[in-house]
Amino acid sequence: MDRRSFIGVVSASGLLEALAGCAPEPEKKWRIGFLRRGDIPLPAEFWQAMGEFGWIQGRNVEIVTRVVENRPQVVALAFELARAEVDLILVFGSGPTGGARMVTTTIPIVFSIRDDPVEWGLVSSLARPGANLTGFAIPSYDDKLLEILKEVITPPLLVAYPMFEPYPKIERAARDLGMRVLGIQMAGVDVATDVGPFYAAARKAGAGAIMVNEHPAFTAQLERFAIEATTHGLPAIAYAPQFAEAGGLIAYAPNQAREFKTVAGMINKIFKGAKPADLPVELATTFDLVINLRTAKALGIAIPRLLLLRATQVIQ
Repeated sequence: MDRRSFIGVVSASGLLEALAGCAPEPEKKWRIGFLRRGDIPLPAEFWQAMGEFGWIQGRNVEIVTRVVENRPQVVALAFELARAEVDLILVFGSGPTGGARMVTTTIPIVFSIRDDPVEWGLVSSLARPGANLTGFAIPSYDDKLLEILKEVITPPLLVAYPMFEPYPKIERAARDLGMRVLGIQMAGVDVATDVGPFYAAARKAGAGAIMVNEHPAFTAQLERFAIEATTHGLPAIAYAPQFAEAGGLIAYAPNQAREFKTVAGMINKIFKGAKPADLPVELATTFDLVINLRTAKALGIAIPRLLLLRATQVIQ
């Protein structure tokens, strides 16, 4: 090989090495362990919020899901996620959050719950959660559901609600408002296929209105609850917009867009190096009131004008 050819080979080799050294590292794909109760997937609002922060499912983030069907499974499934070496655990509900907290003190946990996380012993305080978890909390607002129902129905009637276990918060809220409530036991009722027995029991007890309180078993069946309420001619209120959209009279719920934007924002901060212990727990402050006027007319109920003015959505 002559001198000129040798120099060319060496130069090309050096250039290839330099280019190899400058090649971008493959983008890390972050793994989120999702511990969920029942058949409730992550909604589109969550992925929209994640996308705003640059996190795209399948590209730079993936979900590892475990479905909790009953309480005894919670800890075992949380442990499975921890062993799967996820980068973060996302949980909805106080029970799953507590289960995740029991199995790891190092993997970041982000929660969304309908309870007071301090009261549940999940965090030290809202401002400084401590440990490895933080999230979004929606304090109990059963009193607000009853209060809205009281504005619509006068005089206050017996309000029935489905339950699996005693719900003292509803009882206390009713007493404070001068209302009567009745919890109807749902154990043994296949809510996934038929909620008719609940309405039959409510009618037999003399209930004049229905409140569907929040429970994972009811969440996936809200449309069924709404349809049966109309069928039985009962005014009803629940905690998610789809209830009123499906024919229920009223829905009052935390603004989901803000909830998932908050949760996604916390995940984004943690992926970029923040510690959950330093991220304050955020509380729901924005609620949506949805009123179905078609249902109101069918039931012969006049919705107070002031309540209509407060509504974020009126279904004509």
